[in-house]
Amino acid sequence: MTSEQRGGGEALAVIHVDIPGHDREIAAALDASLPVGDSVYLLVPEEHDDEQRSAQAGLTAVRDALRACGRNVDGEIADTFVLDAIGDVIRRRNPRAIVVLPPPLGLPGPLHLDLTHRIIRAFNLPTSHVVIPDATWSGRIDLSFPGLDVEHEAPAQQPGPPAQLPAWTVRVLIGAVAALAVALPVVFVVGLHQTSVDNHRLLVRATASPAVYTVLAGANDSAGAAHDYTAFYPTVLKVHAGDTITFHNSTTEVPHTVTFGVAADRSNEPLFGVGHPQLTLVAPCAAAVPLTQSTATCPGPRGPLTPFAGQAFYSSGIIAGGTNFQLRTAPTLRPGVYHYYCLIHPNQVGTIIVQPPGTATQLQSTVDAAASAQRRRDIAALTDLQPPTVGPDTVQAGVTGPDISLNQFFPSTVHVKVGETVTWVNHGGMPHVLLFGEYLDPATALFSPPTAPSGSDFSGQPFFSGPLGAPSYPRSSFTLRFTKPGTYQYVCSIHAGMAGTVIVDP
Repeated sequence: MTSEQRGGGEALAVIHVDIPGHDREIAAALDASLPVGDSVYLLVPEEHDDEQRSAQAGLTAVRDALRACGRNVDGEIADTFVLDAIGDVIRRRNPRAIVVLPPPLGLPGPLHLDLTHRIIRAFNLPTSHVVIPDATWSGRIDLSFPGLDVEHEAPAQQPGPPAQLPAWTVRVLIGAVAALAVALPVVFVVGLHQTSVDNHRLLVRATASPAVYTVLAGANDSAGAAHDYTAFYPTVLKVHAGDTITFHNSTTEVPHTVTFGVAADRSNEPLFGVGHPQLTLVAPCAAAVPLTQSTATCPGPRGPLTPFAGQAFYSSGIIAGGTNFQLRTAPTLRPGVYHYYCLIHPNQVGTIIVQPPGTATQLQSTVDAAASAQRRRDIAALTDLQPPTVGPDTVQAGVTGPDISLNQFFPSTVHVKVGETVTWVNHGGMPHVLLFGEYLDPATALFSPPTAPSGSDFSGQPFFSGPLGAPSYPRSSFTLRFTKPGTYQYVCSIHAGMAGTVIVDP
């Protein structure tokens, strides 16, 4: 396959590689089952801790065989309980489809397909089941029943004449085998299910009973206000109508909101920094009509929020650090995808998927695992965030990634001559302000207008820029002309410790 033929989607292939000598057959079957151009991500469950090397060897062999077929291939080793691993890969790579190649156990069809069925229920992605017809069981399988963890070996062939048994013994044995053949699949499936539940690793919950989930709004960091995590953890949650979601703000001072009905480009969100704290931004609001940038008061009924039923605008109001907001979904909420936003941080977006009654959602343990994995990725991304390269007489106010922010001025000190200008720039999703020579409460900084327009002269008097940031903040840059020699210090009053200095030479 040429590079021009590639460029399709990616398929996630879940492969049990305990099929000796059939790596090429696995690769050929997988290659034949996928459209031309699809790349492949291999997920290979390990059986036991001491079998990591054999799983790795199988992964390498199948990967190399697929590459020989012209496929773009990557992969990893997964835990024996693969549903959590599959969910993590889906969140990271967003595959188009899933292909399952299970071990050829020679077991009844429903049991043989159980993993495929559970994947379909859990992830609602196109999922296919591929069998290697000529492969045989290698002789190893971990039953993992509750209270029983026995690895069975295929019996070795022993020489000698066949044993002769009495007729009544044969009849008893045949009856016992028949009973075992009926009971074993049921016990096996129930055992796997119960083991998963006991270990809090089962991803799906096939019940419509009301549930309460917890999602984190933002996160803390040992660096304090210098680092911000502008994400919901996790960003995607499956619920049923009637469930409740508790949004917990674990930070000490960073506010957030949970707001439905905001356009992705923030074109219908009321503006910050226009001189008054709009009630639609700071107070709870549920309205049957969409808002506009000029909406200053909630057009919906006053009083406590009713359950979320898909209203055109629905907002928690400010969720202060250390507090919670409980989002109750109405029993009449239609199945579908609902995006919500933080009004304060333009990049902070979450998604709720309302499942039809009786279909799968997830357990809180899986929600917590997804949140932890997402947080680890954001911590690593923040560590890798690099200071920007800016032009002369320009200061970058903070550096942001998709869900993270490094709250510093770059450079922290800038030199200019009398009559020259300095421009502060912030196109990111974390708002910042410039405050010279006075104190302004961070709670009002987002709503206060600038002391004077951008481009004004500055000679050392108290001065405030208003908020700078991506929409719906009114401006992403601010310029001052310095008319008097001196050293002028300024801060972002929203983020403690975020400070800079302008040195004006004669």
